[in-house]
Amino acid sequence: MTRRRSRHRKKSRKGRRREPTWRTGTAPRELIRLDFKNMLASEVLRCTWHVEELLFVQSIEGHAHEGHSEFKGHRFVNTHIEDIVASLGFSPGTVAAHRQELIEDVFQWVDEVLEGAEHRQLLNADGEPFFGMSMFRSITIDPKGVLQGLYIGGLRDNVEVRRQVEEQYGIKVGGGSSYFVDVAKMPDMGLDGRQLARGEYEQDIERFKQVGLIVDDASGILSEEAAEGGGDRFRYMYIRHRRGCGHSDDAAMLTTGMLYGFSAGVGAFVADAIDTIEKYISEPGDLDDELARSIGSSCSDLGVGPDDVLKVSRLAADEEDAELNMPDCSLRHFLRVDREVDQNAIESHVLFLEGKEMAEMDIGHEHVSNLELYEFLQGKVEAA
Repeated sequence: MTRRRSRHRKKSRKGRRREPTWRTGTAPRELIRLDFKNMLASEVLRCTWHVEELLFVQSIEGHAHEGHSEFKGHRFVNTHIEDIVASLGFSPGTVAAHRQELIEDVFQWVDEVLEGAEHRQLLNADGEPFFGMSMFRSITIDPKGVLQGLYIGGLRDNVEVRRQVEEQYGIKVGGGSSYFVDVAKMPDMGLDGRQLARGEYEQDIERFKQVGLIVDDASGILSEEAAEGGGDRFRYMYIRHRRGCGHSDDAAMLTTGMLYGFSAGVGAFVADAIDTIEKYISEPGDLDDELARSIGSSCSDLGVGPDDVLKVSRLAADEEDAELNMPDCSLRHFLRVDREVDQNAIESHVLFLEGKEMAEMDIGHEHVSNLELYEFLQGKVEAA
C-alpha cells in the first residue's frame, strides 16, 4: 500500500514559519504525533483523506484539553490547533487556508443559488462534493430547502438566540462565542484555555476586552503579529458565556429536516460543519452566523424566520430530565464509519429523513441507538 503524503506538509524548511513557543499547559509534540498517527490507523471518515487530516488535527486539541486518547488523563489545557499543526510538521498557513476553502465553497454555492442557479447537488465549482463527502454526489436536494437549513442551523448557536429560548420556553441552553485571545495574559489572570471554554464569563467579556485579554485588529496588532510569522500570542479561542443544558447537533439537523423537509435538514448539517471548520481558518469569524444572516436578508421568500430558529433550538436542547440523553456528534463523529455496519451517523440521519431503511448503530460518545433517537425526536416534534 502506498503511504499517503499529506498535502499540508512543507517540502523543505525554507520559508517555514517559526515554531510556536511551548507554553505551560501545551501538549508535548510526541504525544500529539502519536495521537494523530493512531487516529489515522484506527478511524475511517467518509470523506477524502485530505479533509480527514484537516478534521483530525482539531480532534487532537479536544483530546489534549480533556486528557483523552493518547494523553491518558494528562490535560494540556493551553494546546491550540496551531500548536498541533506545527507539531505535525504541517504549514499552519496552508492548513488554515485549506479549511477556509471548504467554507468558501459553500458561500459561493449560496451566492449562485441566490442569483437564480438551480443547483440540485452540493458540489463546488470544480464539481467536487462539499467537505470531500462522497455522499453529496448521490443525493438530490432542493436549493431553497438547503438555504432554509443554513439559516436555521447558522443562527441556532447564537448566544442571543439561546437567551430567547430561555425567556420563551424556560430552557437554559449553554453557549458562547469565539474571540482573539492574547494567551500571554492568561496566566497572570489565572486562566487557561480549558477554563475559558468550560466556565461562565458572560459578565466578564467587556472586562476581558478592557484589559486586553480579548483583542481585535483595530490597532493592527494581529496583522503585525501575523506579518512577523507569529501566531504564538494571539489565538482564536472559544469563551463560554453561560452554562446550561447541552445542544445536540444531531437533533438540530434531524428536527430541522422533520419540520421543514429533507433538504433543510441537510442544510442544517452543512451549517454545523461550517461551525466546526471555522475554528481554525485563515480569516476567522462566525461564518455560519454570517451566512445565515446574509441568506435571511437576501431571500425575501425564504419561508422560515426567527421563530423557526427558536423552535429548532428548543427541540435540540438536551434537557437533563429528558427520557433520552441525546448524542451530540462533532463533524468527525458524523463522518466516522462504523465498520460493523459500514455506515456513519450522517448517512443514517440522511436515510431517516428520506424515509429509507438504515442499519441500527450507536451514535456519539453517548452510544445512543440511532433508532431510539429517531423515535424520541418524532415524539418531541409531534408534541411541539
